[in-house]
Amino acid sequence: MDFALSAEQQHWHDAALHFAREELNNDRDLLERETPLREANPAAPPARASRALQRSSVEPLALDQRQTQRDTILIFLAQQQAQLDRHRQRTSDRLVTARRELEHLHWWNRDRRAELQTEIGRSEEILEHAGRKGAQLTEQAEQRSRRLTLDRERDKLKPPLEPEPIRRSPAIELERERGPGIER
Repeated sequence: MDFALSAEQQHWHDAALHFAREELNNDRDLLERETPLREANPAAPPARASRALQRSSVEPLALDQRQTQRDTILIFLAQQQAQLDRHRQRTSDRLVTARRELEHLHWWNRDRRAELQTEIGRSEEILEHAGRKGAQLTEQAEQRSRRLTLDRERDKLKPPLEPEPIRRSPAIELERERGPGIER
């Protein structure tokens, strides 16, 4: 079965793969930096143990990091913004190249002149649209950040949940006092 993606879907697919590769490389780098076995001249066992104890006291606990979890929507918006910036850069490079070629084009190349003018107009429209889209993404990210901040503040003010007390029927209470199956 053949599977084909549209140009936009392929672009998003490539962006997601790029982000996943970056995350994997960052994780590898972090692992290599924090692995004590990769040191060229390992210290004696007591020194290594004391260094490990010092390092663990410096590292934040998993529970402390819970508040700083990365929001997937903010990550997605940042990816879109980065992708848009790359697209904007490529388009502006094409625009500069087309304008430079148009300036140096001889008057008798009317067909190429028309192509370049069309490309310049299209590139300018793309850059305008990218500017509007960038502002929209920035606004969405700011709204999401404000909402997350308000949610965190609300959670701090909210009292912790406590289990409801177990309510037993009076019949069960009487049976407990007398004991099951014992007649007086």
